[in-house]
Amino acid sequence: MKYRSTRGGVSGLSFSQAVMMGLASDGGLLVPESIPDVSARLADWQGLSYPELASEVMAPFVGDIDEAVFKKLVLRSYKNFQHPEVAPLVNVGGVHILELFHGPTLAFKDIALQFLGELFSHILTEQDAVLNILGATSGDTGSAAIAGVRGKPGIRIFIMFPDGRTSPIQERQMTTVLDDNVYNLSIDGSFDDCQNLLKTFFNDLSFKETYALGAVNSVNWARVLAQVVYYFWTWYQLKQPAEFDVTVPTVILAIYLRDSLPNEWVCRCANWCWPRMRMIFWRAFFSLACMSGAPFDSVTARRWIFRLRAISSDICSISSVRMQPIVRHS
Repeated sequence: MKYRSTRGGVSGLSFSQAVMMGLASDGGLLVPESIPDVSARLADWQGLSYPELASEVMAPFVGDIDEAVFKKLVLRSYKNFQHPEVAPLVNVGGVHILELFHGPTLAFKDIALQFLGELFSHILTEQDAVLNILGATSGDTGSAAIAGVRGKPGIRIFIMFPDGRTSPIQERQMTTVLDDNVYNLSIDGSFDDCQNLLKTFFNDLSFKETYALGAVNSVNWARVLAQVVYYFWTWYQLKQPAEFDVTVPTVILAIYLRDSLPNEWVCRCANWCWPRMRMIFWRAFFSLACMSGAPFDSVTARRWIFRLRAISSDICSISSVRMQPIVRHS
């Protein structure tokens, strides 16, 4: 599996190279050059535990890490979760709720960042390298990222957060971690100021290379990949229905995706937030494209994104994210 930038300036990267680069050097997002077709394997994945399923779903996107080593890495990633199922699907009054709060910091981002910490540690050990992780947070990303890499050799993590603008428990989750490789940076400003600083550092390619900067925010492909898994997990827990609706309680509220379970689905939502929507679009698109074996390339993906822009005026009044099948006419 090789990776390329959405801006076209970087291509041919291995999985490990993509993980370590984080944001592409041309400023784009690193995405797979192709989407593996796993539709023939879906039946074999029934009954797997969450870590086992995660290993199977993510493995086709890796390629440069030994399969047995990768499985052990994934198993370690979820050993500190408080529920044996990692992310149990609970029926509440006829609505199924996927509980993503059983990780070390109670944030859904533990699902990806526990994995990313183990992945960073493995790659750095193999390369005899060091990494300085720089992140920006409004609360939950910072604490989850710190929990994922605290105490790991070869890694230092620097988390910027807006002074006085995170919840007290989130600030304590970050600032009470006393491991020598953890640095918290309180910024006099907003979360957007933290993000702007982060982008400034990463856009300075010479600075990024000199100080071996790495990313844990959603620009890192490994975070997206790890969060793809719980779409598969949910489908299996629901007994593989032909179609199902998903409501995502988040301000990142718009995705358009293609799937073989129905034909085409559209997520409609309130609080249209185009800049932050794109990563959720990629995550769900990759997940369901894998399940369907549908043809995929970056041009196709961009076409759907532009379609989303076109329908944005239609979705602002909808109160929740809801996937609905669209009938395809010949």
